[in-house]
Amino acid sequence: MINNKTRTILKSLLGLNNSMVISYPTMTLTDSFKSIFCRVNLKDIDEEFETIGIYDAANFLSALELLDDPKIEIKDNIIKATDTESTMEFVTTDVDSLSETVFKESIVDRTMDFPSLIEFKFTTDMLNKIKKAAGVFKTADTMFLNNSDKVSISLGQFESFETSQNTFSINVDTEPSKKEFKLAVPLENILKLPNVNYDFEVRYNEEKDAYRIVLKNEIYTFILSLMK
Repeated sequence: MINNKTRTILKSLLGLNNSMVISYPTMTLTDSFKSIFCRVNLKDIDEEFETIGIYDAANFLSALELLDDPKIEIKDNIIKATDTESTMEFVTTDVDSLSETVFKESIVDRTMDFPSLIEFKFTTDMLNKIKKAAGVFKTADTMFLNNSDKVSISLGQFESFETSQNTFSINVDTEPSKKEFKLAVPLENILKLPNVNYDFEVRYNEEKDAYRIVLKNEIYTFILSLMK
């Protein structure tokens, strides 16, 4: 219950939101601006446990690190963790009071129903390069996905009055879509992503002429809102 693998996953999401509703077999988490949505699949990671609310997840995870391979029990809104020498008790938060941190899973399901225009492997190496570049090009606030004669990812300023600006780009090894587009994602949302490999997809709702960027693997599914 809330084993080491689950705790590692939760720790990777602290940049998205420090308050969480932790549930099995899946949990959802969004930021305060509802600009990034994450569904986490814990089915093959952990055993079944009851849903709990944690207001300060960073503090909770740090408290668990005080124990060596703790056994965890949940009773009467108290999480009790014990090892051979120590005991830690942590008070949970009412799930209803954390409703702003979660979302309906149908948001993910509906997005995945839309056709995909392009797909490629978004590797940890690519993500790390973008994060490092963000530290170098400090005026950059946006990650652009460019689809024309080729597909590329670049960093820059969403609104710039300069005729030119410092940029960083990565060419993507995939066939471009016949439909040309340039999508803009807040760079701060990219910086919140856990450093793992993803399948990167652009989903398109033709009826609303709306795009969504999806990054997914066997554990995480992220849906990123776009800048307009």
